[in-house]
Amino acid sequence: MITLTSSTFRNNLLDSSSPFQRGGALTALSEFRDPAVALLIQDCEFSSNSIVSRTSAFGGAIAAVGINSIAIGRSSFRDNAINYNNNGTDLLSSTFGGALYLQMDHDLRITGSEFSGNGINVFSSADADNLRSSAFGGAMAVRSTGRVTLAMISNVTWSGNFISVGCGTGSASLNELDGGGAIYTRELPSFTMGNSTLTLNQVSGCHASYGGAIMADLSETAANRWNITNSIFSLNNVTVAPNGVPLPGTEAAGGALYLRPPSTMRNVSLSLRGVEFTSNSANGIPPSHYTCDPNENNCARPRVSARGGALSSPSLDSLNSTFKNNTVTGSESLGGAVVISTPTTSSIRDTHFKANDVFAYGVSASRGGALYIQV
Repeated sequence: MITLTSSTFRNNLLDSSSPFQRGGALTALSEFRDPAVALLIQDCEFSSNSIVSRTSAFGGAIAAVGINSIAIGRSSFRDNAINYNNNGTDLLSSTFGGALYLQMDHDLRITGSEFSGNGINVFSSADADNLRSSAFGGAMAVRSTGRVTLAMISNVTWSGNFISVGCGTGSASLNELDGGGAIYTRELPSFTMGNSTLTLNQVSGCHASYGGAIMADLSETAANRWNITNSIFSLNNVTVAPNGVPLPGTEAAGGALYLRPPSTMRNVSLSLRGVEFTSNSANGIPPSHYTCDPNENNCARPRVSARGGALSSPSLDSLNSTFKNNTVTGSESLGGAVVISTPTTSSIRDTHFKANDVFAYGVSASRGGALYIQV
């Protein structure tokens, strides 16, 4: 057991051109994945720690790799960051976790904590045509080794976390994908969140932007069970704003929450109980030289699409939840509040949709002012 209590980590910096930089303030690495190794962080503060990177980087404050289980309680993570700059070179790299990067084998528990102002900044020179980096998890990125059984988050505030990408003008955008303004998960089959608030988190990218507050790449090998109760998602957004002519697949999806389905569509369940989604948005903005004329010509191709102002998921089981004042804007706009894609089983009960909006410029499709279901 590794225990950190009543400690502060402030203004620590990792600045290197070496590959795979990890942990602006702290790196915990278990090379042999000892099942007895656990990390406990209690009553700690991590603020203004950072990584300056020209290649892949992980965890602006903490990188924990190969740890069996992790518990965080009554701790704060503020203004930690990864700052990546490709200097106009042809690089294919990824950054994960503006504050936390957790690659683990078993359980994750976070309670009574705060994550605010953490982020990933991706800079590019004005003429950079080769920006191929992707960024995930403005505050936290969690990657499962396939054996994680449980992730539980309760009484946690996630506010003002972000991913911000400076766009080049060339073909690089085809490879660039960014997601999870606050939280990103990969291959994590079980996720439970309760009594938490996620507000003013955002993702601003060039080609594909997903999950203003949360993005999940769902498990390909296990049944996916997501449960969120008594929580608030407000004023989160995703925006895609390419500089060059938009390429196929340019889109913004899931203003607050985006679950990307596995290729096999293996048992996916998202359950919402008493959850409020208010004033979240997904925005597909065309470049300045590619705008609609008064007759709405020149807008159909290529598309800058948007879907799910609050939520985009392959399934939904909603009870006593509210979707209010959520919006999507794009050349193709679907589901002002919710998009359910290729659903297997979904149930919506005692759920209220009010004043959600779809705005579409151009002649492409716009459907589902509140809810769009693609069967």
